[in-house]
Amino acid sequence: MSNIIEEENKETKICNKCGIEKPLSEFEFRSDTKKYRNTCKECRKKYTSKWHKENLEYVKEYLQNNKEHIKARSKRYYDENREKLIEYSREYREENPLKVKEAKKKWREENKTKISNYNKDYEEIHKEERKEYKRNYHKENRKKENEYFKIHNKTRREKDSLYKIKVQLRHLIYHSFERKGYSKKTNTYKIIGTDYTTFYNYLLETFKKNYGYEWDKKEEVHIDHIIPLSEAKTEEEVIRLCHYTNLQLLKAKDNIEKSDKLNWNLEEKEE
Repeated sequence: MSNIIEEENKETKICNKCGIEKPLSEFEFRSDTKKYRNTCKECRKKYTSKWHKENLEYVKEYLQNNKEHIKARSKRYYDENREKLIEYSREYREENPLKVKEAKKKWREENKTKISNYNKDYEEIHKEERKEYKRNYHKENRKKENEYFKIHNKTRREKDSLYKIKVQLRHLIYHSFERKGYSKKTNTYKIIGTDYTTFYNYLLETFKKNYGYEWDKKEEVHIDHIIPLSEAKTEEEVIRLCHYTNLQLLKAKDNIEKSDKLNWNLEEKEE
């Protein structure tokens, strides 16, 4: 007991490795002997790092053979020092933001499969819980979400012509079924019969064929049913008329003029 009191009354201690007198806080306190180590933290860190590099195979084997023991010891240490470790972690992140960012980026790149599997498992386990959360969130934040998507979609449509066409297409397909009193039960890309990129390129070709020049991606355009949707009498016919081969890209004013006319001709109109 006298040794502990004597050490605690000292404010400094000389490291037996580097020989430098340092504050007592620079020495680790041993819970088993109730004394401060004679080697400072910095020298112990250098020694430990060197020892690990020289004994990699031994360390690897030890870790492999003692997983449960190490896990239990780490958990016990964390439980006993939780507040201290949280505070240390917070201070480190604040003092080393770039290091933390790079370390996170590297870890994500090295563990893509692990992260993907974890996310899939998490989604499956918490599927109903997340559905309920999203449902409640949408109800409580509908106005805010609508404003955000309105601004976001407008900005993206102005910059991304493919996205603009995709939005128009989804609306067109949805309203095509709605107009005929049916519910849309099939994915849009299955209804049009091809992927969005192929469909987009196809529409560009129809515009060039109709007008003799390429769409500048700025002029207002509409996706039009060549054979009007008004001709459809069944749900199957609605699906058939929404196939990409029955769709074309027209200037907005021309599509409004065409409306549901079956024999409308662009060349005759321009004459």
